[in-house]
Amino acid sequence: MNPQAQIVVHAELLSDVPLLYAAGANYVSAPRLLEAGELLRVLEAVEKSLLDEMRKEQAEKLEERSE
Repeated sequence: MNPQAQIVVHAELLSDVPLLYAAGANYVSAPRLLEAGELLRVLEAVEKSLLDEMRKEQAEKLEERSE
């Protein structure tokens, strides 16, 4: 339909990433990697005694959402 379309997909399993690229995806999002990055930010906040601030930021983001 659209030869210029870019295909962005979501992989639940890391083992699916290469399969999705092989199937033609232009980019594969891997939530586990995103979650690992978030966890690292949390641990860094703990080390710097900034966990309360991080929790406040999270609460503000959640207030903006209506799911």
